[in-house]
Amino acid sequence: MDNLYSDIENLIIRWNIDGTKTAGHLTRQIMECIITQKHKYVIIDLRNMDYMKDKDGNIIYYDTEEEAGIACGIYEFEDAWIMKLVYNHKERID
Repeated sequence: MDNLYSDIENLIIRWNIDGTKTAGHLTRQIMECIITQKHKYVIIDLRNMDYMKDKDGNIIYYDTEEEAGIACGIYEFEDAWIMKLVYNHKERID
């Protein structure tokens, strides 16, 4: 999700430099960025309820549902879910 962070940071910097747009305009741009962000799909293998991971053990994120579906076919998953990520909840740890 580092790309999302960079995209939002870029929007804020451009908004700050421009000086003519409202905070509401910036908010709408950020929301659009979040809604259309890539890397929204993951694969869960239902045999072991585990995410599809790379060789280093990191979860693999796919840009589109189709891309994730192709990966399922390539790896011949017998039973898998393609999950769309819509919200990332993080508990605040004090």
